[in-house]
Amino acid sequence: RRKSRRIKVMPRVLVRAGKIRRGGGVVGAVATSVSREGRVDMADSVETPVVAYQHIKGFLLQLAESLGKPSEHLRIYDPYFAEGGTVRRMAEVGFWRVINRREDFYEAVRVGAVPDHDVVVTNPPYSGDHVEKFLTWAVANGKPWFLLVPNFFYMKDYYSKCIAGSSMLYVAPAKRYTYIASKGVAAASGQLRNKKTAATSPFPSFWYVGSSAAQREAWLTWLGTAPSELTQGWALCRSLEDLPQDVRDA
Repeated sequence: RRKSRRIKVMPRVLVRAGKIRRGGGVVGAVATSVSREGRVDMADSVETPVVAYQHIKGFLLQLAESLGKPSEHLRIYDPYFAEGGTVRRMAEVGFWRVINRREDFYEAVRVGAVPDHDVVVTNPPYSGDHVEKFLTWAVANGKPWFLLVPNFFYMKDYYSKCIAGSSMLYVAPAKRYTYIASKGVAAASGQLRNKKTAATSPFPSFWYVGSSAAQREAWLTWLGTAPSELTQGWALCRSLEDLPQDVRDA
């Protein structure tokens, strides 16, 4: 059995053997991976850049405060996996209880085994009906959710129907997000990506943020007094009509 390597994340932070350790103590038990049901196009398998998590950090901090818990105790659930980097990158941003398991998410939903969580943050597969399935579940789930997908998804026939019942906000980056393709993923040319060609940014993408009306208003109120370091590099859009021109779908 291959031994797990220690991966340095930041001072006094180690990701080892499926647990996050901070200063020697286990902060949050996590696993690395999640179901793709064996039917996902490998081209879907990309890692979310840490800057994307930085752009929603303030929203998560406000949510933790409203729940009466420190940010490191906020339970964040990501039901989809690429290379397991979600846990590491969220730790870099300051969130330690990230659930990202090697299991079939849809089966967990079916049998009522979805782990307890406070918020969902995910970048799901773009192929097939994964985004539609996620939206249907997330709205019914009743917890705030952050969905990072390309701009063309709001033009899908199912989008408006799926989000009915959620109060929406959109977080659009000033600079297009660049993702890192997983090992074994082929580029459009058909050649496998390597370290030099792993970076990919084929579509403008942004965060679709769903919550209750009360939580939406709490975030808007927070923005009025938020420190500047938490509001740089992105634009808040109260509706799709407010999206910057460079991230809109044609």
